[in-house]
Amino acid sequence: MPESFLIVSSESAAPKRYAIRINGSDATFRLKTDPIETSFVRSLSSDLVDLLEIASSVFFADTTVRRGGEGRQKLGAAWRRQLAFQLAVRHPELWSTPEVTAALTDAVEFLTGDRVTFEFVAKPIEPVAEPYLPLQNAPEGFQAKEVILFSGGLDSFAGALEALKDRTDNVILVTHRSAPKAINRQVTLSGYLRKEFKNRFLHLHVRATRAKSVARETTQRSRSFLFACLGYAVARIAGADRLSFYENGVVSHNLPIDAQVIETMASRTTHPLALRKLQTFLDVINEQRVAIRNDFEWLTKAEVVTKIHNLGAAPVIAHTVSCTSLRNETSEIHHCGACSQCLDRRFAILAAGLEDYDRASDYKIDVLAGARDTVRSRTMALDWTRHACQLAGADLSSFLGRFASDIVRVAQGYDTLTDAQIVEKVFDLQRRHGRAVLAVIERATERFAAQLVRHDLPTSSLLALYLGVGLTVPEVADGLVLDGLREKPGKDAGVLQSERTPLFPLRVAFFDNQGGHAIEVEGLGCVRHGGAAVAHDLKPQYEDDLAAGLAPENHNFVSPYALAEMRRYVSVNTVTQSIKRCRDRLAEFYIAIELRPPDHPLLIEQRRHKGYRLDPSIRVIRRDQVRTPAKG
Repeated sequence: MPESFLIVSSESAAPKRYAIRINGSDATFRLKTDPIETSFVRSLSSDLVDLLEIASSVFFADTTVRRGGEGRQKLGAAWRRQLAFQLAVRHPELWSTPEVTAALTDAVEFLTGDRVTFEFVAKPIEPVAEPYLPLQNAPEGFQAKEVILFSGGLDSFAGALEALKDRTDNVILVTHRSAPKAINRQVTLSGYLRKEFKNRFLHLHVRATRAKSVARETTQRSRSFLFACLGYAVARIAGADRLSFYENGVVSHNLPIDAQVIETMASRTTHPLALRKLQTFLDVINEQRVAIRNDFEWLTKAEVVTKIHNLGAAPVIAHTVSCTSLRNETSEIHHCGACSQCLDRRFAILAAGLEDYDRASDYKIDVLAGARDTVRSRTMALDWTRHACQLAGADLSSFLGRFASDIVRVAQGYDTLTDAQIVEKVFDLQRRHGRAVLAVIERATERFAAQLVRHDLPTSSLLALYLGVGLTVPEVADGLVLDGLREKPGKDAGVLQSERTPLFPLRVAFFDNQGGHAIEVEGLGCVRHGGAAVAHDLKPQYEDDLAAGLAPENHNFVSPYALAEMRRYVSVNTVTQSIKRCRDRLAEFYIAIELRPPDHPLLIEQRRHKGYRLDPSIRVIRRDQVRTPAKG
């Protein structure tokens, strides 16, 4: 019997096969469309059911297969998974049409960054469902022009509020019920809208979740694909001609906040090109066109928050939720304060002067003044803030120098604006965002001036880190950031860097840090502890070869057994693992900068049957000689 399954290919392991079973007693994924069908007293057409099952299968795969292996030590190509779908559908002749398959593949690949293929087979004939009785939850004769994807965040709430306040048409809110903790908040927001706009909207909660196991991969870049397909299905059955995402343009464009944020790691949920690809796909599967829109595409988050205030709903801000770590939510704490979404939210609230409706105590970490105990939290906070404040004082030339490829991708999402208009609008949007963030930092500096002077503010707090009175950049990153690409806080911090330190020949500083070995490669970053141990052990041989005047090709190799002997009770496997960690870390840094893997392993060379040596072309320098990049 034909069934749906996923095959995951990998260069380092045999292909893995996963069964995909939508609903049923042995389901791997639950898709409950009853709220849609009972509200409109009719069943979804079979092609729409196919569509939702295809989208559910993609979401199932996205959350099943981890990116980059355990610990996420591999970026670049290892993040881009190879996913092959064989899906049993009711209309294989539709989905196998080259135009449809190509549009589907294009949309999914852009959203996820993966390589995907689709094959469709005929699904066994299913029993005919009983027709719906003429009972309905919707007001009699309810009609709507617009379907709004409603997550319960600030942006989607502002969009629903504006649509109901400023327009006369009815709307339908569609919520993807994936996180149980978010449901109560979504219901509260819906209750407010129902009180204000009686009989003007429907709110449909559609459950689409994994059935047996929790997600192994949490990036969930395909969630917007599933969400869009749910909204599209509702629009089709309701006769609506518009499907609306409401997301501020800064998040939609999602310019990389740091060179380490490579393509696959940056979400494209409402990116203009993603919406255009979704539009192309949905247009080819049915003649009933539903236009996909994002009316907030040229607004900053602070401007969206101000819109809520201007529409008279500022007190409701407290009931919206923006955090991606809902599993840690409690009755008192609703936001983690560490993720980029929390940073977006809190700075926007402060910039709009609406902190009375969003308390610092609602966050697990006080965004500005709270101690950040993890490397990830400190790095994210500092990177996000520096990125925004650099944008505040950027000139167009340096902006284009840094983000040209990202702006090109944004421009591909539009066919009604010229390239010059796109550049102008993106630049203006990002500068407005940057200036709002910078204003918040300036006001916070005044507010916490006494604590800063007395060093009473936690040294790991965002404000202390940004102002340079907290931990140093290497301590913040612990080897996870690219020190050679950073701006140090100062009077020129608003200027973007347009040049970076040349990488080759590698200039390397060897030093000890917190009781362990460390190396810093100029223009790349730091490797610490176990990953730096063998590099330190190879350094004496490198120095001896230099002193002997040996040509680079004649530098000596050290066997792994000799390296193990240098450290008593250390095995050869420990040696090779240290070398692998060092190479992998440096490769991650290189990929983040060049967006491709290095042509050969960096720093440590290997020759079969001879062992390892440091790259003879490197230049050993003191740590205080590591150069920062030139300013543009």
